[in-house]
Formats: sequence, structure tokens, C-alpha cells
Amino acid sequence: KLHGLYAALLRRRTPRCDVDLWRRSSRRTTIYRDDLFAGTPPLAAMRMLLSEAASRGREGVRKTKLMVLDIKKAFLYGEMRRSVYIELPPEDPRSEGGQYVGKLRRAMYGTRDAPAEWQNVVTKVMKQIGFIPSGTAPCLYFHPVRDLRVIVHVDDFLCSGESHHLCWLKAALGKKFSLKTSVLGSQPEEKKEVKFLNRLIRWTPEGLEVEGDPRHAQTLLEEWEMTECKPVETPGVKKAAATTEREEMSPAEATRYRRAAARVTYMAQDRPDLAFAAKELAKNMARPKCGDEVDVKRVIRYLRGRPRGHLSYPWQERNMYLNVFTDSDWAGDVVSRRSTSGGLVQIGRHTVHHWSRTQAQVALSSGEAELNGSVKGASEGIGLQRIAASIGIKLALRLLGDSSAAKGILMRKGAGPIKHLATKQLWVQELVERKEAEALKISRSVNLADCCTHHWNAAEGGRHLRSLGFRAASEGGCWKSPPSL
Repeated sequence: KLHGLYAALLRRRTPRCDVDLWRRSSRRTTIYRDDLFAGTPPLAAMRMLLSEAASRGREGVRKTKLMVLDIKKAFLYGEMRRSVYIELPPEDPRSEGGQYVGKLRRAMYGTRDAPAEWQNVVTKVMKQIGFIPSGTAPCLYFHPVRDLRVIVHVDDFLCSGESHHLCWLKAALGKKFSLKTSVLGSQPEEKKEVKFLNRLIRWTPEGLEVEGDPRHAQTLLEEWEMTECKPVETPGVKKAAATTEREEMSPAEATRYRRAAARVTYMAQDRPDLAFAAKELAKNMARPKCGDEVDVKRVIRYLRGRPRGHLSYPWQERNMYLNVFTDSDWAGDVVSRRSTSGGLVQIGRHTVHHWSRTQAQVALSSGEAELNGSVKGASEGIGLQRIAASIGIKLALRLLGDSSAAKGILMRKGAGPIKHLATKQLWVQELVERKEAEALKISRSVNLADCCTHHWNAAEGGRHLRSLGFRAASEGGCWKSPPSL
């Protein structure tokens, strides 16, 4: 019996041989534990995998493919390491009167242990077949001999490698688990679209594409009864001045606002065009005020015209640099006068990460605001650089910004005349001095992080979004392809 108790419980039957019976205790206790952690890989790791495949997957150069594995009844493979008891189903004659409970021998869906036990099983199996787990991010594995990369999110595996090595991996995991596979590629028998983490990954003659779940835009339109609204070209407009004191929303309206803001924030993970607008909505979630719903409706009107968007990963040669674009909008918040740090990370022409964050402290100058943005970019860049190294991708770090003041601070030692700078900002100077990162100044017209720091207009924002490889479907079609870089 491979599943034993678990398959039977799903059928509401409990076999006698798979459950240890224990006397029920009348006293119930709740134990809070911190050791039942099961990590998930960062979204940027998935994009790095796609970038690596597109940087060496051109037919005739190296036939790199993508394969998605789905493990069936994954949690049931984990063996319990602590005592967990369950109530017996009513079909079991021993459940009458509630005198007995069952002690689990294997993990079961719905228990707190199940994700952690399953992750232990995956790590053990991957090590047995020659994979090295990442020490930086959980659930990332690299096979140095076969040059295979695997990302595991619970029971979904995204694998990258050459066809014959993927076939070997499928056979090796098939001996341990029951699974189904989908291979993305150019051959007639291979699929042109697969699904991973509710995201669509497509193969095209020009390269790979990844698109977030398009259902969220439709859900927003329906919840706010705006399916027939007039679309707009941008997700937000800049506020001229601080608004007067306003009343807080009613509990029902506040809940509706928070639900919409959370949904837009989730969509912004896959859509750089929504990054700044999502940040602006999220900062009002704690205490939404009357009038904040106008910002939500503006985003929904934008989604009415462009409900879908995807990031493109065109075929390219392998790149040696991790380019981190950073920018800031000094004192852009009209109420708190705090600045916004925006950033975007690319490998060649492939965007693997982006962000838009309000800075924690008020910057006293535009140079300090830009420096804060560079420090944030350096932190993100180091993290991604180590993730890439753990799956066999060696990349040099470059910090790209359009501020001469920020670059000057990074290139020297100490605070200099800006004595209020903190140690948490100046550590990047040591990074640059040790040649572990390179600080370069670029023109504002080519700084792709600019669209993550403020509400952009259609012409400027569209140009940056095209350059970073984002396409948004509109009523008139799609934005044109980006120029060659």
C-alpha cells in the first residue's frame, strides 16, 4: 500500500492496519511551533531560469527545453516525525463514542507538518540523484554534471536543461513519485504553453513569454461594476498637493478597498506597469480614507484597456552581467514627503525582478534619496547574484543610476560633507571598492527604473516598458517590440 491511510481517508474509510489507536484525552492543548517551516522559491528565481533557457535555447546552438512536473498526492509521501492525532471517520466502527483517535504515520493534507515533511522528502530525493540544493533560496536545485536546474514550489517542478537530461530526470523522479509532465519546446509533440504557479509560460519563435493570471483584472472589473467603463492609458496621475483631512471609510468600504489593493499588488509582481500604482494603493490599506477609491478606479480603468500583460525573454547570447537599474522620486509623497525607491534587474534584455518601495526615512536631498535607491538596488542585486550562483549562473553586479551625486558617494569613502548618512547606506562603498559591484551613471532617458518611481505618462512609460520587455494587450493590439539593445 503506497498511500494506505491517506487514500482511504479521502474516501472516508480508515483501514485498521494503517492507524495506531490511542485513548482519547478529554483535555485539548495547542502547541505553537516554529520548526514547521517550508520555504518557497522567490519569483525572480523562476525568471532567472527562463532567462538562462532563452540565453542558450536557440535551435542549433543548444537545445535547452523547459519541463513542468506535477507530483500527484505529494504530501502523502512525507513521514511524520512528531505525534499527530486525528479523529477517525464515522465509517470506522472504532469511532463510535469518540473513544479512540488515530496517530498518523505519514503526513496528511490539512496538517501543519505536511509542507515541511514533503520538502524534506524532495530534498532527500534530489540529493540522491545528484542535485545540489541552494543554500541561498529554498527549493532550488542544480545538477552540475547534467547542467540541470530545478525550481520546486510545493508539488510543481520547473526544470531546465537539454532534452535527454530532462528525460533522465523524469525517469528518476518517476521511480519515486507518481507524476505528470509537460515539455515546452518547438517540436510538434511539445507544448507551446505550460502553466506554473498560475502563470502561463509560452514558447514563440522569438523567445519565451511569461504572463500572470489574467483573471484578476476581470475580477476587479466585475467587483467594482466597471466592465463597461472608459479605459485610460495610465494607471495613475500625480497628485498636485496634499489633500485636506478626510473621514475614514466605513468597514465595508474599507474591506472592499483593501481587497482591490491586495489584488493589484499581486498583479504588480508580474506587471511592472502597475508597480508604482500598487505601492500607492497599498500604503493606504491600514486606514483607507474617503476618496482613496478614486485611485482604485483609475487602475481598474487602465486594466479595462490592458487587461493582460506579459514579460518577454527573447533569444539572446549568454550575458555575464546582472544590471540593476535604480531611481528615486525625491519627496514624492505629498503628505509625508518621503521618497520612493524604484528598481529593475535585467540579465541582458531579460527582466528578472522589479520593485517600487517608499523609503523608510525622509531624505534631506535628492542625492540622499538616490543613494537610498542605490543601496536598495545593491541589496536586491546581491541576493539575486547569489541565487544565480547557487544554480550555476555566474554574474557580475552592475549598479546603474542617473544620479551623479549618488555615484560620487558610492565611489568615495565615508560620509564626507553629508554627515547624517548612516552606516547602513555606506556599506555599498566597500562593495564598490572590493570590485564586487560596479557603479555606473546612465542617462535618465535609458534608466528603466524610472517607471517604478512615479506615475508615468503614456509616451515615457511606454518607452521604458517596451525596453524592459513588457507587453500589455490593449484594445488596439499590443505595444510594438522593443528596439535592439
